[in-house]
Amino acid sequence: MQPALILKQAFMKKDTLKTLQLYYAGLLSEILSLLDKHRLLSITAIQKQAEDIISAPGRVRQHNLRNPQDVFQSHRRIFGFSDWKVEKGTDAYIVSSSSCKLFKICSAIDAPEPCTICCINPLRALCSALPQSAKLSVNTTLAESSECKFTINNNFNRGL
Repeated sequence: MQPALILKQAFMKKDTLKTLQLYYAGLLSEILSLLDKHRLLSITAIQKQAEDIISAPGRVRQHNLRNPQDVFQSHRRIFGFSDWKVEKGTDAYIVSSSSCKLFKICSAIDAPEPCTICCINPLRALCSALPQSAKLSVNTTLAESSECKFTINNNFNRGL
């Protein structure tokens, strides 16, 4: 195969993934809006949170997630919503994002904020299911600030 064709196919795959991520964000926004309109968002959020907790151990194994940094890199790669930046401190990871496609779309169509149901709860469940369980605490979200900022505490320095 010619190098130019390989590069074109690679570009098309990357472009296709970004397009699919954008469509997915749009679909989630519409679903949140409909659930809210029909007063089903609260009960759906509770049920989804329970499902996130149940499915997290399998997802951790499936994606070979070893630490909080892996969780957020995987989330960014798969969903492409946020530009997660992860810093490992001595006692905790600090994770931040100043941009989220899903939040922007929800804001544009006047849908409810997606932070808790689509991001915080699933990420919190994944962090808890890591080989060394980690606790995700929310400092701020884009709904209230110019960035999402989380602190993730765990025992990653103990016993070293």
